[in-house]
Amino acid sequence: MLRWSAKEVAEALETTPAAVNSTLQRAHAQMESIGATEDTVEVDLDARQKAMLDEYVNAFWHKDIDRIVKLLTVDAVWEMPPFVGWYRGNVNIGELIDTQCPGGAHDMPMLPTMANGQPAFGLYMAQPDGTYLPFHLQVLHLAGDRVAKVSAFFDDRLFARFGLPIVLQPGDLPASAVRR
Repeated sequence: MLRWSAKEVAEALETTPAAVNSTLQRAHAQMESIGATEDTVEVDLDARQKAMLDEYVNAFWHKDIDRIVKLLTVDAVWEMPPFVGWYRGNVNIGELIDTQCPGGAHDMPMLPTMANGQPAFGLYMAQPDGTYLPFHLQVLHLAGDRVAKVSAFFDDRLFARFGLPIVLQPGDLPASAVRR
């Protein structure tokens, strides 16, 4: 997904390029055996999960930390590849978003997409001119009707790869992002 070389992946994972290539070959063989393609992998969400994801998007729009924390599992994980550190626990993640995320209320609209069969969202950040630019792509792993893990990728080139616009104008904000 990030188009890293085998050498770069091996360095990040503290392994060898040969091990990375072997793992990649096995993954490709498994994907081929089940016939999965971009067009055949679908997110299978029930009504509760869809409602929770709407609430999640809305909580980021309002930067409602208490609501974000409640939508995460108690032992949720927030990672930001390629950085090796991560945050564990819904309260710790809430503190991260509260103190380290530069946006405030009405600064962070999110647009839905999917990645690897998981729900994903492009999070945009408000700019002084009123537009919104890509900030990070969140890939969510759900446990029932809660978010168990977020992988946040800070590479704005991913937005185009996932069919998301590079710039959002104020009039382009989705109703789900600005609902009260």
